[in-house]
Amino acid sequence: MLKSTDGGATWSASSRGLPNAQLTVLAVDPAKRTRIYLAADGIWHSLDGGFSWKPARRPVPKDVARHVLALAAAPRPAGTVYAATGAGVFKSVDGGDSWQPASRGLPAGEVMTLVIAPTNPQILWASVDKAGVFRSTNGGVSWRPTADQPPGTTQPAGAGDVISLAIAPGDPATAWAGTFQQGIYRTTDAGAHWTAMGPHPNSRVEAVAAAGQTLYATLFPGYRDPGGVLATSRVAVASAT
Repeated sequence: MLKSTDGGATWSASSRGLPNAQLTVLAVDPAKRTRIYLAADGIWHSLDGGFSWKPARRPVPKDVARHVLALAAAPRPAGTVYAATGAGVFKSVDGGDSWQPASRGLPAGEVMTLVIAPTNPQILWASVDKAGVFRSTNGGVSWRPTADQPPGTTQPAGAGDVISLAIAPGDPATAWAGTFQQGIYRTTDAGAHWTAMGPHPNSRVEAVAAAGQTLYATLFPGYRDPGGVLATSRVAVASAT
């Protein structure tokens, strides 16, 4: 684990207490920036900005701990964090010290990604492998599939699998879905309809993020696609209208 306090100009080790294991995903608590969550053969948490790390007192099951695909921390209630895993969604309400399943309504399968609506932390979006996009409006108590799905999300080939999600900063009904091999889709009505947004027909969109008026996407290099990071302001502006 590395940490920078000068915008990325320099980096230093910040791994005290962590196991010698692959570090996969992390999340910073938006309500308390010194509280950080990290997946590394289990889910770990730090209360001092990453200086030291502790495991959960009641962790996720061992067979799940090695397959955490996303972490998302809610701005409120304090200490609320979600983990998307190969065996569903888990939730902690005590800063990552204990975890409970939160997958009612989700089909069996890998939860590829999970995001929280910035303006309403009760609204969650997640994607399940070969099953499409799901929403929760009660903080993960229950889930329902969106009324429509981005094309190809439930096909066995997996080209349309949603592997990244982003929610518009000011509108929890507007979201972007990055797919395995079909670019980005956008909905402005909580998933009732989806529209293709590019950037290329066969793009693998590893990550997508909305910040203010700008949408960012990271692309995996592939056939006729050089990969890299793209940004557009036009898509984000359209989503806010």
